[in-house]
Amino acid sequence: MAESKWQRVTKRRPCIYCDHPDWCTYTIDGAACCMRAESDRPMGNGGWLHMVDGAEPVTPKYEPPPPTKYYVDVSAQWERACTAMGQTNRLAVLIDVPVPALRAFHVGWDGRAWTFPMYDLTFQPIGFRRRFPDGKKLSMKGGHEGLFVPTSIQPDRLVICEGPTDAAALWGIGCQAVGRPSNVGGYALLCGLLKLWRPARLTIVADRDETGSMADKNTLRGARKLLDFAESIRMEAAIRRPPLKIKDARDWVRAGATLRDIIGG
Repeated sequence: MAESKWQRVTKRRPCIYCDHPDWCTYTIDGAACCMRAESDRPMGNGGWLHMVDGAEPVTPKYEPPPPTKYYVDVSAQWERACTAMGQTNRLAVLIDVPVPALRAFHVGWDGRAWTFPMYDLTFQPIGFRRRFPDGKKLSMKGGHEGLFVPTSIQPDRLVICEGPTDAAALWGIGCQAVGRPSNVGGYALLCGLLKLWRPARLTIVADRDETGSMADKNTLRGARKLLDFAESIRMEAAIRRPPLKIKDARDWVRAGATLRDIIGG
């Protein structure tokens, strides 16, 4: 099959797997990359590759960074939003997270909301999460779900949590933290990251939603799925949850959690 350019789905031509008009891509030769419907062929951008009508899809190529260096390089097209630091102090006070921790995750301000870039496995920005002053969170249109990765990291004892502000809060107490886009999101990217970095130990911090709620079930499902993968590649891994009545990692840190509380001895 001749190699074709990947095109974004639209309202007129939605994804044939999830029927959504955004995030997913396809080629005219029969390949589809769905960001929601999983397959056995995860892609570097966080989606999954599917074959349409038996065609053999084109797999996008990427070269991971050298294994001894873990630095995020924000491309020029994202630079203005990622480096607009004028509102950082305001956000730090609002959510009680240190300014250096927010800057480590490239917080910006687009005039209406704070922005956090999301990265793929080549550590290039592929989307933005927006946080509004009223607490509302949305992903910027036209982007893709990715991982929230700090400027530099030594992932020997990697901690994975949900969202950029939780990751920043954990980073502020010394955790080598990476944020996933949601309680079940970013699975393919996280699997690729674990294979790339091979941390000596993995800690998965799962939020504590209302017991028995769908959100709590999804959170545990997402954490256990990642734990199963880590154990399948013989990695030492564990799930940690905040104490009762503490919702997430950021609140846990605000309640006095230390590095030892998060990753154990």
